Amino acid sequence: MRTAIARHSVTARVSQIALAAAFVFAAAPAAAQDLSTDAVRPAPILVSTRKVATYRLNGVHGEGLPAEVTLLDRGGRLMATYRLPGQHDAQPMMVTVLDADLILQAETDKGVLTIQLIEQNDPAPGSVVRGRWTLGNQSGELRGQKK
Repeated sequence: MRTAIARHSVTARVSQIALAAAFVFAAAPAAAQDLSTDAVRPAPILVSTRKVATYRLNGVHGEGLPAEVTLLDRGGRLMATYRLPGQHDAQPMMVTVLDADLILQAETDKGVLTIQLIEQNDPAPGSVVRGRWTLGNQSGELRGQKK
């Protein structure tokens, strides 16, 4: 009788160990899958930038006014940059399309720069550019050419 009880006890203990091992092995792949789904991310979408227009501004070479403004299409979103006379680095600008006009704005050392390019929403290359500029409390007319 003692032998039967001992054998039953050993069998019960082996069954418990086997059951515990089965849980450990079954849980390990699930945990590995959870970690791998968090670690795997889709590749970033490559956004291309395309130059839409470059405007060379004439007669607005006052202090802080740009010599050139470039309009860009970056992934379907309009952006712009401006370059001051004598500088090679372009600075970013916000773009707003208002009917046929383009409104360009940037924060500068001299204050907020606003350029309104009249009827430049879809002009032909080489066309004459006209508009207005405001920088801080100064403003004036501008002329230029679309390259």
